[in-house]
Amino acid sequence: MTSLSSWRIVPRRNRLSRVSAAPQQFLTLSAPLQHDSLPPEVALLLPNQDGVRALIPALRTVTIKSNGPLGLGLFLADPFFVVDHRIDAIKQAGITWVTNLPSVTQYDDSIALQLSEVQFNLNRELERLASFKMAGFHIAVTVTDAAGSVEACRIDPEFLIVLPHVGDFGAGFPSFRQRGAAIDAIARATKEVQWTGGIYGLGTAIEAESESLWPDALDGLICRPQVYTQDPH
Repeated sequence: MTSLSSWRIVPRRNRLSRVSAAPQQFLTLSAPLQHDSLPPEVALLLPNQDGVRALIPALRTVTIKSNGPLGLGLFLADPFFVVDHRIDAIKQAGITWVTNLPSVTQYDDSIALQLSEVQFNLNRELERLASFKMAGFHIAVTVTDAAGSVEACRIDPEFLIVLPHVGDFGAGFPSFRQRGAAIDAIARATKEVQWTGGIYGLGTAIEAESESLWPDALDGLICRPQVYTQDPH
């Protein structure tokens, strides 16, 4: 049975947000392979995923309780994904936000270069996000570095989601200092191109409760994915 994961959004409380109505959470497929030694952010990139063909039907099988807007994370580098074929089903599921999650940008440079040669790249993801935007969806762009964030600014998303590279998980979940360095670099790069949207970084549930520790550039956290479970009542 296909299961979903929830990536909870926690806006910064003590600052006027640059995002007018951020989603309460993004939903993605859960990785079929679950293991303590395999971070879910990495497992979602394995080639054993069912993709959008399974994700959208899975949305119809759960009652999603939410007090705010809902977002959907889609693997938009999929060459067989056609935006126009999916819009109605996604809207009917109550989804108003879309992002490219997981993203090929999470791969380390050597793999990303090989994938880019066959058009598995951020450009393809951005083209499809732009199509969702034209169809009336709010969009966020998942990026990993300053160069990708500047590319993302071309379609003017409402915010960026900053995820670590796969290799950054080699010694466990990356430290806040390591994640913060990438966030600061992205904040500088987007300021140079005069983009004024928000920046959200990956964090743990504990970090979400400790706003004073967040890098100053962050407008909020997107929490590490948790398998979505329904209240049986």
